[in-house]
Amino acid sequence: MAKQRLSKLQKWILEKCLNDTSIHYRDVWEFYGKKYTEKKKQDTFRADCPDQELTRRYGENYETEFNIEEYQSEFMGEVWHGLRITPKKEYCITNSEKAVISRSLKGLVNKGLLIQLSKWGAYNLTEAGYLKANKTADGETFISFKDYQENIVKQNEARAAEARKFKEDLIRLMAKR
Repeated sequence: MAKQRLSKLQKWILEKCLNDTSIHYRDVWEFYGKKYTEKKKQDTFRADCPDQELTRRYGENYETEFNIEEYQSEFMGEVWHGLRITPKKEYCITNSEKAVISRSLKGLVNKGLLIQLSKWGAYNLTEAGYLKANKTADGETFISFKDYQENIVKQNEARAAEARKFKEDLIRLMAKR
């Protein structure tokens, strides 16, 4: 049988999945250093919007990642002053990069190295993918597949407990009304 060849992106996906126990489509954007999609609708704020609000919404270094321009428009006889905020091109993922990511993930699923339980859910390593990602140059493994699976189960149980607590809090709030 011929040796399976993987691209740099596919190797990176397997390593990231091994470290984080699962990976989502959007997490792979990190490989290209991208954070945003291009937005057709641009965010607008009133000109008197405080800097703390922009920092809270977009992060500490929003000035380096976004184009911020002042503009004014007239609506029903009133002049409205505001800010137009759009992500810079270098931080936006392109359609061709999205296609490469989709093909890489699909190729890993077809090779049996990843599994996706639901259409929009996370990708998890299969045993074959785990063995492929976990090997060092001398063939040793870092942790066993059983430990890896137990780690995934613990994370899923923690998420389920958070969801139950959220549901109980929501029911408690609704009962107070």
